[in-house]
Amino acid sequence: PESQELNAALRITETILETLYVIPRLKQDLQTGRLGPMPSTKPEP
Repeated sequence: PESQELNAALRITETILETLYVIPRLKQDLQTGRLGPMPSTKPEP
């Protein structure tokens, strides 16, 4: 039972980390692709 709970916690943590990593990239893609470059964001090299 303990290992199952640990695995679940690790899966949740992975999901959170992936979400935190993906969302800013999605926002960046939306800004650069659809709205054009925003004044506050620097273009990546």
